[in-house]
Amino acid sequence: MKDFAVIFDCAGTLLKKYRVAKDLDQGTFVYQVVSLSLVGTRDDYVLAVFQLDAPKDLEGVPIDLTIADFLKSYNIDLVVVCANVPVAKAKIISAVARDERSHVKDLVDVVSEVSKSCSASYFTGTAAIVDIEQGKIPYVLATCGELFDSALPVVDELKRTGGDIYVASGDAKNTLYALADRIHIPYTNVLGIATPSAKEELVHKLKDKYGYVVMVGDGINDIAALKAADLGVLTVQQKEERPAALYNAADIVIKDLTLLPGILKNIIMNNRYNGMGSKEAML
Repeated sequence: MKDFAVIFDCAGTLLKKYRVAKDLDQGTFVYQVVSLSLVGTRDDYVLAVFQLDAPKDLEGVPIDLTIADFLKSYNIDLVVVCANVPVAKAKIISAVARDERSHVKDLVDVVSEVSKSCSASYFTGTAAIVDIEQGKIPYVLATCGELFDSALPVVDELKRTGGDIYVASGDAKNTLYALADRIHIPYTNVLGIATPSAKEELVHKLKDKYGYVVMVGDGINDIAALKAADLGVLTVQQKEERPAALYNAADIVIKDLTLLPGILKNIIMNNRYNGMGSKEAML
């Protein structure tokens, strides 16, 4: 097989993700929420990921501290991974600073709630939906994830057949480095806090290095990278609703990650894929 690279998004591809949001208007939890779908409900919403190792970095923090003061006092960065319109980071930080009702307790609540869905060994992240115009946080979110049973065998098979593995995700770096350790890839092959444009740029960068570049994605923030890759693979093994634009961006759609090594052998070694078949042929 020719030298090739496979870029995986994290959530829904290698990790089965569980998500919980806390609606700060209602004070209620929303389970198995798709964070990118929440962003899509309002033009002024953006998704910002907190660069912290939860729950460890929340231990001992006063729960009545506002999220804005927590970020500032503990030098916690945030990174915007999804926005409906281009927005400067400074504007998001300013919007968070104006919010006085969101507190560390809200982060503790969602981390505790989502942790009930995962085993003792999991990858956890925290984030917020920020309303940049009204200057408030309508939702805080937490995710945890466990490797799909097929993830490590598939990665190992791709490596044996000549592939290099990369991970590009909007998740926090501590989560992605833990994932890299589990699937045995170097940290240099991890692109953390990857925006849609950053994922697309990685595809183009790897095309200069490899004969064939594959993007395996799961969400709308993968659309640009799916289109840019030599082969865009949409995996739907995590059961969620997805927009038609995501299906249209992919070359093939698979229900199970275990199909991927065989598909690549057919495409790269036997040159069987001509782009003319049904996207559902590989399901």
